[in-house]
Amino acid sequence: MKVIVIAGRVRKPDREAWRITMRIGASLCLIMASAAPALATPALLTVNPAQSNVNVQLCMTVTSTQCDTDMSPVIGTIVAGLDCLTAPTALTLHDFDFALSNTLNLNLNWGIIVGRFDAVASNVAFHYATPGTPQPPTPITAGAFSYAGVPANATGAMAYTSTNLVCAGLTAAGQLCNTSIDLSTLALTPVAFNGTVSVTGRTMAVVLTINSSSPIDPANPGLGTLNVTGTIRASGIVPLPSVSNFIAVLMGTQTQTDLVCESDINADGAVNGRDVQAYVTALLGP
Repeated sequence: MKVIVIAGRVRKPDREAWRITMRIGASLCLIMASAAPALATPALLTVNPAQSNVNVQLCMTVTSTQCDTDMSPVIGTIVAGLDCLTAPTALTLHDFDFALSNTLNLNLNWGIIVGRFDAVASNVAFHYATPGTPQPPTPITAGAFSYAGVPANATGAMAYTSTNLVCAGLTAAGQLCNTSIDLSTLALTPVAFNGTVSVTGRTMAVVLTINSSSPIDPANPGLGTLNVTGTIRASGIVPLPSVSNFIAVLMGTQTQTDLVCESDINADGAVNGRDVQAYVTALLGP
């Protein structure tokens, strides 16, 4: 890095780079003293609601099958980490929070004699059930990854009303004709978390594909099904390694694979002095 000194002062814009370089150098003594185990820093990915939505379809059978579908954009975040920014081979899921920004209205009408079923779901959100405990790394193959069963829970409320034979059918199945359900009281089965991941520079992008189908009442699967499909797109900047971790990799005192890989700031396949300038440039930003 070139530093220009005039009358004992560091000329801008090099002054900030000089300060950061001094900070990096000062960290050397800490690295010499101890090098604690560390993991690569996960990225906070923000869901793009303009490109993310889910379709919820409710189907019930009372004399005949009726279905209705409603859609909502999705907002929220995903926290995930890669084993390497250049040609990643594994993804680790740390957390997620998804919320439906629209109220869902599902209305089934069999006519005056058979009756109706009308449901309204509001403030619906889904959360990772064990925050602070990441899922085990899952392989990335040709940009795709898959988690078979991720623990999740829900919040929000769903209220429904039913009439005539529809009400009678619910009663026979041990359900109320009209009620409001607190979604946080429901025990959700583990969900699939499948999608693709790509990296451009230090920007990580994930596309999740949602496709699930489950009975409304597991004890009475013939009563009806709830089908959910959709796409969630999220992206974010992968943080730089901390100064101490970066220096530890440069000094060879930190050899944890993920940290070595993310310390290759200029992505040339090696961690060396050339990455110092790249680190400072990335830290200062545009």
